[in-house]
Amino acid sequence: MCVLHVNCISQLKFKKKNRKKRKEKKQTWEQGREKAKGEFVQAAKNAIEAGFDGVELHAANGYLLEQFLNPNSNIRNDKYGGSIENRSRFVLEVTEAVGHAIGFDKIGVRISPYSTFNTMALYKEIPETYIHVVTELAKLDITYLHVIDYAARATEEGRNLIKTIRKEFGQLLILN
Repeated sequence: MCVLHVNCISQLKFKKKNRKKRKEKKQTWEQGREKAKGEFVQAAKNAIEAGFDGVELHAANGYLLEQFLNPNSNIRNDKYGGSIENRSRFVLEVTEAVGHAIGFDKIGVRISPYSTFNTMALYKEIPETYIHVVTELAKLDITYLHVIDYAARATEEGRNLIKTIRKEFGQLLILN
């Protein structure tokens, strides 16, 4: 089962006549971050309870986890933005939280270096970003890494990155 989190940009709100307006409580960044992390954990637990063998965390194709990795979408200036280590933090925290909930042996992570799907822009630190993420994921001893490699294979730099990923990630590697 693939677990992804779509970060919605807007929501439609429907109002009925004669309905009292509810005061919406604004979430702090910390509350929102913990809520999203909790949703990944709950989705993984639900998958295991439903009989799945494991889950794949989707840190690719412009979904929420990849949005943290990419400095064009992640313009934060706190411990979750700026440096490669900071931009990688949320992906690693989610993976670790899910691993503690269902077991690291039941987790795969999907990444898509060089992909521009869902309007993700390319950036100069792609190799360094993904080498860092893959090295840290390997330390968590997840079962597999799924690399969407079509765009990466288009350049020498991308092909070298795939070779480095293979070297740094000692577990099962799926190239797609």
